[in-house]
Parts: sequence; C-alpha cells; structure tokens
Amino acid sequence: MAVSSDSRSEPKKQDNAKQLDDFTLSFLVVIERGNRFGWLLRAQPPYSTEGLRAYSFSLTIDDSKPARLFIAGKILPGGENLDASPDGEVRIEDFEQRTDALQVEAVVTGSKFKYTFTRQALETAVGPRSSSPGFARPIPPVTLADRNQTYHHGTVGLLGVEKPGGAIHIESIHVKPSWKWFF
Repeated sequence: MAVSSDSRSEPKKQDNAKQLDDFTLSFLVVIERGNRFGWLLRAQPPYSTEGLRAYSFSLTIDDSKPARLFIAGKILPGGENLDASPDGEVRIEDFEQRTDALQVEAVVTGSKFKYTFTRQALETAVGPRSSSPGFARPIPPVTLADRNQTYHHGTVGLLGVEKPGGAIHIESIHVKPSWKWFF
C-alpha cells in the first residue's frame, strides 16, 4: 500500500468494523520521502476526521548517524501525550532511508503499547545491507501507556505522512488477536 501526502481520501464508514481487544499489530514500512508517518490504534466509531477518538502514534526518523527513531503517542481528541518508557527514542544502527525498511511490531495490551522495531532492507539492497551492523536484529522495545486507560478496544487505521511531498510504502500488515482464557 502506498500512501502519500499528495493523495486525498475520506475515511470509509465502517461503524460495524471489528473492535479488537488485546492484539499484536505488525507491518513493514518504507519511508520513501519525508521522515514522519502515523497510524491509529483503538479507533472508536464513528470514524471521521472531525473529533477522531483513538490513540495516535507517529514515527519520526532523523538524519543523524546513527539514525534516531522517535515514537510518540497521543490520546485523541485533545492530544494528551502517552507516557513513554524509556523516553520514546531508539537508536537505529546504520539506518539508510534510501535502502532500508522498518518492521514495526506493537503488542497491545489494554492501554499499553509495546513497540519493537527491526531494520530490514529493500529487495534491491538486501545483499549489501544484510551484512551491515544491526541488520534484522530487533531494537530494544519502547512502551507507551495511557495511565487513564481511555480506550479499551477499537480498530486499526493509517494516518499517512505529515508533510507535503512525503510518501511511505507499507507491506504485510498483520493483526493477530490475543487469546483470553476465562475460568
């Protein structure tokens, strides 16, 4: 799926969409242009751009060496920041935006979001990039949490890129509900 700031789309009306309890979300993202993109977890119906109710996450990559990855989470509406542990910053060893991709995994339990990132390479660069430091090794996780536990269930959605001219490519989105045992 390609997402760019130049394309315009209205949210689809999915008031009967599956409401997820605890789950794991994973996807592979290539940041083709720009340095920030976002997604939603636990989105609440009705789904519209006005008064959106969800947890909003954004991922920003800076140009330093080694690259720094910043993940931030907010509660919508209002924009209150989620607590981050450690601090939302992760160092990505030898990340090259033009040749690399990120595997993002979020383990969602209640109002806690445990993120793990793994640096991968584009198909055209796998050979040379696979021997670079840190390739295909998970980066220590970052956990974001809502101490007020605003939303307990909801759906998943993409926000796309932030700046004009930005573009991302997302592959292999997987959502796996967690099993719950009741005795």
